[in-house]
Amino acid sequence: EGSLYQNDYMTLWNANHVAISVTLKMQDLNHFELRINNLNSKGNGNDGWFAVRGSFELKPLDSEGHFFSIWPDAHGKDTVVVDFDESLQDGATLILYRVMRKLGGPGLMKFLQLKVDATKDQVLVKPQARLLRALWDQPVALRLTTEERLWKPELREAEEG
Repeated sequence: EGSLYQNDYMTLWNANHVAISVTLKMQDLNHFELRINNLNSKGNGNDGWFAVRGSFELKPLDSEGHFFSIWPDAHGKDTVVVDFDESLQDGATLILYRVMRKLGGPGLMKFLQLKVDATKDQVLVKPQARLLRALWDQPVALRLTTEERLWKPELREAEEG
């Protein structure tokens, strides 16, 4: 039923000092969903999110087959789409999200590096353009996990409190 990856807890932070969750679902051999949660939102909140989903292909980055890049499938029937909830945003952030939607999935993926390290079974996600670095600015490693082991900030913060 596919593979699921998530960044370690407290490896990325939003402006309100809440941990950002980045997940990548490889739903099957052809479809993925990258979702970034806990981004800044209206009223100094942490409910912002966006997702990129669609069909993909793996492009080898080395001759040994250890590293691959995830790219929208140019020959796939499914288009890569960007999704977010406009009601959670306002001001400059809303404009940024609308630009992302206008770019579409394939356009946005040009600004986002997804590099698979098959030797470690992890994926490096790196914003490569100022457009995305306005939301988060550091590369982050996603590690293989399960639905049951996905962390959620509100649960972690309650456990620690």
